[in-house]
Amino acid sequence: MTHPARIRITFDSHDDVWRELRISENRSMLALHESILSAFAIEAGEMASFYVSDEHWNQLEPIVLVDIDEPTASRMDQLEIGDVLGMEGDRLLYVYDFLRLRTFYVERVHEAEPNGAEGLCATFGELPPPADLDSAHALFDEEVDTDRGFDEYGLESDEFDEDESGEFDPFDQGESHRDPSDESY
Repeated sequence: MTHPARIRITFDSHDDVWRELRISENRSMLALHESILSAFAIEAGEMASFYVSDEHWNQLEPIVLVDIDEPTASRMDQLEIGDVLGMEGDRLLYVYDFLRLRTFYVERVHEAEPNGAEGLCATFGELPPPADLDSAHALFDEEVDTDRGFDEYGLESDEFDEDESGEFDPFDQGESHRDPSDESY
């Protein structure tokens, strides 16, 4: 007999942002992936993986959305929820969007009521605004002000001078070797 599971999903290190889902343990891990996206109102379309975890949230075996070249990986559409979250206290890490690494802690908290409907049972808190989630990417996407003496790579425009042929000269001392005690630096 298949039992419904009640699963708590906590966003990253924000203990104040979580959802609880009621879902049948004979549903696929792909269904759990889709339920998490829906519960947190996250737009689908990015890569994702679950990772079986121990009681200390250490990342163990991966459960991937699509086939990758990892021999120990299982696919979400080939595993049932009960195969990996079969008992109260079983844990997974869920990583969505490998560029932003949105991480969720997934734990089976207890058996759900046998006759209840699947879906969202409880919710608390909201995800931080996308701008806050993407703050690490802002470091890489920031435009460099080339009008202030910096080139497109964020270096002082005279820091790496090219010689007359347009080639980089690694021995060019230029103005980049300044005395660090010089306060105008």
